[in-house]
Amino acid sequence: MSKGIVALCLIALLVFCPSTYAAWSFEAMGGSCAHLSLPLVIRQEGYPVIKHQATWGTHPFEEAPYYSWRVAKWEDDKSWEFELIHDKMILENPSGDIQHFEVSHGYNYLLVNRGCQRGQQVFRVGAGIILGHPETKVREKSHGDFRFLRGFYLSGIGGQAAAQHNIDIYGPVYGILEGKMTAAWARVPVAEGFADVPALAAHGLFGLGVRW
Repeated sequence: MSKGIVALCLIALLVFCPSTYAAWSFEAMGGSCAHLSLPLVIRQEGYPVIKHQATWGTHPFEEAPYYSWRVAKWEDDKSWEFELIHDKMILENPSGDIQHFEVSHGYNYLLVNRGCQRGQQVFRVGAGIILGHPETKVREKSHGDFRFLRGFYLSGIGGQAAAQHNIDIYGPVYGILEGKMTAAWARVPVAEGFADVPALAAHGLFGLGVRW
């Protein structure tokens, strides 16, 4: 996990190194998303493989809420960005062997984006890593660590494509409406094994930004 995070931080330092000609922005958003039903595959030592067509919920305003933030360096109408999307995946249709399954603290996207502004619209694509925090109970065996900053795992890779509309509010402050699609593959630990958790989701977000 540490090597992947260090590599992403080094990329971010290269992207966001100071520039005389750069403008900056910071944006924070809430919202929700809808996940496509995809196969959840669980492997535990000494047991048959579980293949389950998972239906996922987000529950965006419960416990750790759904949110996103990003910082961007702008040169003319192009940007390099670092973004965190705190997505949540909560299994809504557990089976007999899967008593509880969620990656809700969360299914975190840590992305480096390339953006392009056209008037009040911003279009971006991004790619990066998934930092997962699973909480599971499979075959009556629980797994999860709820201590502060514990229980996170470098789990996989993901990406996004997004379109954003800015609404001028006052001076450098603006409102944000954004839609995005994300796709990812992650492998998270469960008791005595691991689970493969792919994700494909449509997101709707709203929030505020400031540019300087």
